[in-house]
Amino acid sequence: GGGGFGASVAAAAMNNPHVRDAAYEQANQGFSVVRQGASQAVSELRKYVQEGPAGVSILCFLGGLATTIVGILGLLNISSSLTSPFQYVLNAYLTLFGVVTVLLEADMESFGRMKVLGKLKPFVEK
Repeated sequence: GGGGFGASVAAAAMNNPHVRDAAYEQANQGFSVVRQGASQAVSELRKYVQEGPAGVSILCFLGGLATTIVGILGLLNISSSLTSPFQYVLNAYLTLFGVVTVLLEADMESFGRMKVLGKLKPFVEK
C-alpha cells in the first residue's frame, strides 16, 4: 500500500468532520495572514519604487537637467537645423524629455517656493 501508517492516520483524521473543519479553519487563517502580508509587501514595494532612494532621484534630476541643456544647445544651432531638420526635431524632443524628467524628479516643496515655477506645482503634483 501507498504510504503506510502515516497515510492511514491522515486519511482517518480527514474523515472526522471535526478535524476536517478545524483543518479548513486553520488553512483559511493561514491564507488570510499570507494575503495580508503579500498585500503589505506589494504596497511597501510600490511606495519604495515611487519615492526611490534620494541618491537615485538626485542623479535622475541631474540627468534630466543635462538632457535639457544639450537639447536647448542643439535648438540654438540654427544653421544645422537648415541642413538637418531631423536633428532639430531630435533636439526639440531631447529638450522636452529633459524638462519632463526635471519636473518629475524635482523636490515639490522647493519647486513651490520659486516665483515663476511655483505656479506649475499643482499641475506637476498630479
